[in-house]
Amino acid sequence: MANLESIQSTTTILDYVRAIRHPDIFIFAISGGASALLVAPAAPVTLTEKLHLTTMLMRSGAPIQALNTVRGALSEVKSGGLLQCLQPGVVSASLILSDIIGDPIHMIGGGPTVPCETQHSEAIAVLQRFGLWDGVSDQSVPFSSRLL
Repeated sequence: MANLESIQSTTTILDYVRAIRHPDIFIFAISGGASALLVAPAAPVTLTEKLHLTTMLMRSGAPIQALNTVRGALSEVKSGGLLQCLQPGVVSASLILSDIIGDPIHMIGGGPTVPCETQHSEAIAVLQRFGLWDGVSDQSVPFSSRLL
């Protein structure tokens, strides 16, 4: 489960990736589990709030695809966010090891190197499907302001 060390590690990774310059080539290695450990909540959402929502989704029986849809909408690094940190002109490749049936590369590890416009409406639909949206939209201004 993500924690403050996850945020610190993610910050270190982001700093490293941002420092890479052309003509360097960068190879990303992504596997399952990265979605829980590569953590950079999108403001104004906090780690505590994001963990609470993820826990509620897991307890509701949400599959990994649903978890990653919500995580991507509330993250600076998922859904291609890590890839966007590379400087222009830097060539990159991603080696992706799947842990999801059907191998949807935008979902594996949260898709940090796969440009994917996670629609906030999709995240809201997931929360509604698992009966969590009303509680989130009523009690958590950061979530609802990020997703609406």
